[in-house]
Amino acid sequence: MINSIIDMSKKIGVDTLIEGVETAKQFERLYAMGCKLYQVFYFSKPVDLESFEKQWFD
Repeated sequence: MINSIIDMSKKIGVDTLIEGVETAKQFERLYAMGCKLYQVFYFSKPVDLESFEKQWFD
């Protein structure tokens, strides 16, 4: 089902954002299916804007 949603979104030109990825295996499988956007604990726990900017832009 997830693969079908990702394929459908590609066909209509919409990016797919996946939530709830918590392991490397889940990430790797979704990436292989073509998903490129994630909002997950696997990369980082929720942080405030200042912490995010320090981590990614400093």
